[in-house]
Amino acid sequence: MVTYFYAPPSAFRGAYVTLPPDEAAHARKVLRTRAGDTIVVVDGQGGWYQVAVDVAEPEHLAGQLVASEQEHGEPSYQLTLAVGLLKQRSRWETLLEKCTELGVHAILPLTTDHGEKATLRRDRCERVLVAAMKQSKRSRLPALYDPLPAVEALRQQADAPGLIATMDAPAKAHPLAALRDCSAGPLTAFIGPEAGFSADERSEAQALGYVPVSLGRRRLRAETAAITMTAACALAFP
Repeated sequence: MVTYFYAPPSAFRGAYVTLPPDEAAHARKVLRTRAGDTIVVVDGQGGWYQVAVDVAEPEHLAGQLVASEQEHGEPSYQLTLAVGLLKQRSRWETLLEKCTELGVHAILPLTTDHGEKATLRRDRCERVLVAAMKQSKRSRLPALYDPLPAVEALRQQADAPGLIATMDAPAKAHPLAALRDCSAGPLTAFIGPEAGFSADERSEAQALGYVPVSLGRRRLRAETAAITMTAACALAFP
């Protein structure tokens, strides 16, 4: 199995790349990477590279680029998932991990009328996103935006085709059916807290033209709903 390594664009100098210290340490101490080996490095901006290692020290690993691709492992659409911020860290990190694996392009945390008060620990979140990107063999790191109130986010994202999961949507309003009317490209999907969006938030979404969809007859936890919606997009646009 090929292990992917992450190096930000700043780590590249022409056709040469130096891994960050933590990635280099993992390559050397865990995977026993040596000079002469070929590894795969992604830059989080859509770049995928085969690298011939010529320096392999305990915390310093570097090499020449020998092959490259753009948007390796990336879907044809760009899904922005706008989802209520969760107070419980483990559930929020599960959401980030699984939605990254499924191809989400950006995650927009929401503060909502019915949601729990929570804070965003960006350092932890970014570590989860990087690990999920590498594990799923993607080349692009999902963007993680600063939290916004739901109504403000609805207005900000209104230019792209948008879906909103609501408990009062008709049972037949399945996301896959709604996505058939969308072309592959920028998409936005809104997922509220477990108590649902408020009447004001739903009214704003309706006024802006968001399509209400149902995720089934069962009440889902917010992270389950987010994963389900992301999976629906992955199935609609393979």
